[in-house]
Amino acid sequence: MACRTPSRSVSSGSESEGIGRACCFLSRWPRPLPGLPCAGEWAVAPRGFFLGLQKAIRDRTSDHILTEHHTSRYIGGRRPPASALTKEIAFHADAYMIRALPADDRLRIAVLAHLHHPVVPPFAGGMESHTAHLVDGLAARGHDVTLFAKQGSEATCRVEPVLARSYAVDGYPDSDGRDRQHLVLDSAMARAVRRIRGERFDAVLNNSLSPVPHRELAGVPTLHVLHNPVLPRLAEIFGAPGWSPDSAHRHVTVSHANASAWRQWLPEVDVVHNGITLDSWRAGAGPLRGTAAWTGRITPEKGTHLAIAAARATNMKLKIAGPIQDRDYFSALVEPELDADIIYLGHLDQGELGAMIASAQVFISSPLWEEPFGLTTLEAIACGTPVAALPFGAMTEIINRHSGVLATGPDAGSLARAVLGARELDRGKVRASVRSFSLDSMIDAYEGHLRSVVPMPQCTPGRLS
Repeated sequence: MACRTPSRSVSSGSESEGIGRACCFLSRWPRPLPGLPCAGEWAVAPRGFFLGLQKAIRDRTSDHILTEHHTSRYIGGRRPPASALTKEIAFHADAYMIRALPADDRLRIAVLAHLHHPVVPPFAGGMESHTAHLVDGLAARGHDVTLFAKQGSEATCRVEPVLARSYAVDGYPDSDGRDRQHLVLDSAMARAVRRIRGERFDAVLNNSLSPVPHRELAGVPTLHVLHNPVLPRLAEIFGAPGWSPDSAHRHVTVSHANASAWRQWLPEVDVVHNGITLDSWRAGAGPLRGTAAWTGRITPEKGTHLAIAAARATNMKLKIAGPIQDRDYFSALVEPELDADIIYLGHLDQGELGAMIASAQVFISSPLWEEPFGLTTLEAIACGTPVAALPFGAMTEIINRHSGVLATGPDAGSLARAVLGARELDRGKVRASVRSFSLDSMIDAYEGHLRSVVPMPQCTPGRLS
């Protein structure tokens, strides 16, 4: 689409600073600023105006900040964080051209889910929960969202099943079983990609762990969400000789801890912390002293057995909830420990889970890997339940001195000492510390990043006046 030559010019700052012309999109702008064009209008501005506009937006509120895509080479400033307001810049000659987009500008978005489990409560894990809240949040803002997922998935948007619900994924198969499983999962994901290519979506949001979208969506505006550390099959793609990121693709991950691992492979990885609906996780009437809670997928890397050992060392009763995803691990290290003090409650729905966490004096988080985020830890903090955690991955980003205590080492003794310190924290301050992890903030950021991958219309540069 071609735009008209700007009908008016804006002047602020020194016009002699005008270096480089650019097309700039401003979307979801909450209220006009002096000199900012109205929705749909174009204006020309010197570089000084644009830098002043950035500062005005940053100073105005913390939740409406310019996002940036490859602009440091033109502006020379620090990259501001992502938010609801999005801009794109394309290099031209000697000024900036600015266009304000209307606030009701909506996108047609295809979302690729992780195919191991349906996206349906009670969620099998954090990825399913994240996908559900993300698609529902984007749809609630009026975007036309289609979720490509395992059969049985539920959402407020259109759902396209691409894999039978009856297909069971083995979390820890042998090599032959792993290869057969990859073939089934990759074939299903390839079918989803073909359907996406056959429709007219503005952008794709890849919320899976599959290598297929990285290979098969070349040239398609795509936002990849990197939920895990670098997996071997993705490393094969990114580490191939001559590989470079597709110019139509952008990458985000869920924590700074996870981003540091990915930056070996990708030069630009932005961070969008997971968010939750704060009102869905509430403080209880009061904790039961001497009780602890642990929730999550029951697998070796989640360290359920260490949480049990820490609870016993501190004479705390422990309630455990979550899906058993490694039956051998559960049978060997968890089930033999179950008794009147260590209780497994099964896979609970959100209401039951929230009540269990809110009634505990302390929540134990025991990851034995570099936890990319830790959604269950965030849910506990939202309930006002202080957290004792092993110091791996994103735990240092989620937990502060008001919300919990990090263990000094990876062993049960260190975790037990963290339990003793955390359980006496002020529960009001614990709850207050979760405010920066709201679902609205997360949707703002994803909405901004999705807009940033949508191609810009071709612009005819005007002249400074």
